[in-house]
Amino acid sequence: MPKKTGKIDRYGPLRIFLIRRLKTYIKIENSQIYLFNLQVTKDGETQGLTTNGIGWIIRETAVK
Repeated sequence: MPKKTGKIDRYGPLRIFLIRRLKTYIKIENSQIYLFNLQVTKDGETQGLTTNGIGWIIRETAVK
C-alpha cells in the first residue's frame, strides 16, 4: 500500500500579477473563514475547498 503523504505545508513564490488578483479577490469576496469557499450548506455555513476539489479544478483546467 502506498504511503500517504499530506498535511505538509508547501511554499512557493507568487508572481506579482497573481498577488494583485488575489488581493482583489479577497477584497470582493470578503471571506471570513476560508479563502476559497466551496459551497454554502443548508444551514448557511461555508465549507472550504478540499484537496479533492483542487485536484478536480486542476484536471478540468488541463483538459480545457
